[in-house]
Amino acid sequence: MVQKIYKGSDILIDLVLKDINGTPFRISATNEFNIKFFTTNPDIFIEGSYSINKYTGIIAGEYIDYIALNAIDLDKLEDGILNYIYTIRTINTDFKDGFYDEVVKGQTNFYLKSKICGNEI
Repeated sequence: MVQKIYKGSDILIDLVLKDINGTPFRISATNEFNIKFFTTNPDIFIEGSYSINKYTGIIAGEYIDYIALNAIDLDKLEDGILNYIYTIRTINTDFKDGFYDEVVKGQTNFYLKSKICGNEI
């Protein structure tokens, strides 16, 4: 079920992540992680990342990771379904560069909608 989120709101999204094989993982189990949220234009996005124990825009919870998308950033996005793309990088000596890289694309169940003076557009 799609949930409407109105511009001007802050939202907290659970990052329930799975690799290409459907195996769940936590961000801290990677060497690098990057996630971008966007609606209709992938060039306009909100980003969070992790690298070498440093989280940027991501909150490491006890059992699950989260990302906080603030109202100011959400206002920059166009109306539409909130999509995401994330990249995972982990050490794996089977590959020439010593890393396994993976890109996962998908969409949330959130629909970002404009709101002016209490009336939907």
